[in-house]
Amino acid sequence: MIPLKQYHLFIEALSLLKVFFPDIKAVICGNGPEMERLQALASTLHLEKNLLFTGELPHNDVLALMQRSKVFLHPSNYEGFSTVLSEALYAGVHVVSFLSSALFLGFEN
Repeated sequence: MIPLKQYHLFIEALSLLKVFFPDIKAVICGNGPEMERLQALASTLHLEKNLLFTGELPHNDVLALMQRSKVFLHPSNYEGFSTVLSEALYAGVHVVSFLSSALFLGFEN
């Protein structure tokens, strides 16, 4: 969890969705320098019952979580060819992600 990944947007989106879906459940897997700040934001937005921070998990466990999910929100400010997006699509999850400038390199000129 680093600033580039913009997980604060994930948490803010979850807070907005909770208004319409009070029992919504979300998971953030991973670890990093932003963890405490993100947990504090989730607490401030009263998402303790809606958001689970798992920490780092084995790859197979992450894939299993994807397969049980309906939406994969990936708010990263930049990703090259992101394997995680391909894995989410393979798991049958609807993927929501920001466009990356790397996606347009083949279309310039």
